[in-house]
Amino acid sequence: MDAEVVDRIEVGLHQGNVIQLLAQNYGAGSAVIREGVQNAIDEGAENIFVDIDCKKRSMDIFDDGQGAGIEKIREKFDQIGLSTKATQKDAIGEKGTGNLAGLSVSDRWQLVTRDTHVKGDKLKVFTFERQELEKGSGIHLTCEYLPFTGIHGPPFKANTVLKLSGIDKTTLRQMGDKETVESTLREAFNAKLHSKRITLKVSYRSSGGQAKVFFVKPTKYRGLCMDPVEYETEHGYVVFQFFHSPHTVNSPSVIVEHQGVYSLPLKNFFLLRILPKEIEHLFLSGYFEGEIRLGFCEINGSRSAFTHNSELQAFIKTVEAFADEVLRPMIEQFELADREERLRRVAEGVLRKIRSFL
Repeated sequence: MDAEVVDRIEVGLHQGNVIQLLAQNYGAGSAVIREGVQNAIDEGAENIFVDIDCKKRSMDIFDDGQGAGIEKIREKFDQIGLSTKATQKDAIGEKGTGNLAGLSVSDRWQLVTRDTHVKGDKLKVFTFERQELEKGSGIHLTCEYLPFTGIHGPPFKANTVLKLSGIDKTTLRQMGDKETVESTLREAFNAKLHSKRITLKVSYRSSGGQAKVFFVKPTKYRGLCMDPVEYETEHGYVVFQFFHSPHTVNSPSVIVEHQGVYSLPLKNFFLLRILPKEIEHLFLSGYFEGEIRLGFCEINGSRSAFTHNSELQAFIKTVEAFADEVLRPMIEQFELADREERLRRVAEGVLRKIRSFL
């Protein structure tokens, strides 16, 4: 791209070894995609298109959000490690490091955008090289004006595209795992997908040219809808909207929906030992699927669970109460009915054999 350099933006880093931090939080291919989509949603995007090309070792994420000008980008990158999202409604993220998630797996990060609030604002490309993170000081990203007026590639009019190049081969293989990518995006953005507030499309081309294209759809829960169960805490309400099946289903989906914006799989809270192991089988046995909705707690920097504080303790207590007061008695009934059904079938089988013998 031929462009005119117009600015060099200093990057303020406040997290020590940033490369190590990025690798820990965003080292998986699906997590990198998730962060790019989240940043698009934070800017008000309704249409998002993820385009991955293994031959080019690249990923482009197009969106029709409001875009950004130089000052907004300057603010974001001056505060890496000190979140700028605390004052943004519906914005997720604790340390701002999600802006650089792509550099955990690629050589170059670029953002092509314009500020849609400024009439006639030119497209600009902000470029940040991974090698910049290895410098002790004087870290910068460049800003250049682009000679063209439109962004080409997506099936809608885009205002922004996040471009990653030089992605490592291991990450590209992970990005080709449709089931993992789809479930990660579905779990993270389930509320917005359900409300039809975003359309999310993914295209993946292998090094041999084979293509996978799919839309990410919201979770469809299996079973019969139960009456919602609500618990009041000093921080707010926690609502359990569950579906039950008298017989178990494979890979049950139980999602924690935070403020109707971002979602987390409940299994994360068991993997991280936040919720007690004793109740894990009640939620993940396959008899239940559904959502846990709440408007408090803080999502941690890696977006895997909630940060440890008094709000999290209140959430844990409600989950334990729901498990003991609602799920455990129902599972006991299901299992009792299942045992009776198995005994009935055994008895009928024995009778058939006796009749056959006689």
